[in-house]
Amino acid sequence: PPTGIEVVATNIKVINTANQPPISTQEETDANEDIRLKYRYLDLRNPKVHDNMVFRFKVIDYIRSLMKSMNIHYTKQKLLKEKILFQLDLIVYMETQV
Repeated sequence: PPTGIEVVATNIKVINTANQPPISTQEETDANEDIRLKYRYLDLRNPKVHDNMVFRFKVIDYIRSLMKSMNIHYTKQKLLKEKILFQLDLIVYMETQV
């Protein structure tokens, strides 16, 4: 939608040209997974990938809200032991006290 401000350029100078991205951001790509992971910031611009990420967020958010309503709490803890980093996923049921 227009904002009410118009800018008219009288002179345009191209400072640098861009190379073609290594993966397509507009449609399905046949790039292998290594390339897609390396350029994941580009892959997330793909509408299908973006929609999948939003759907995943909504599902996890729903599950967490359901667990919270049941007084079940989920947390992630990182633990460093003998130069090895562990990640613990903890699910704790909190008994309500009357």
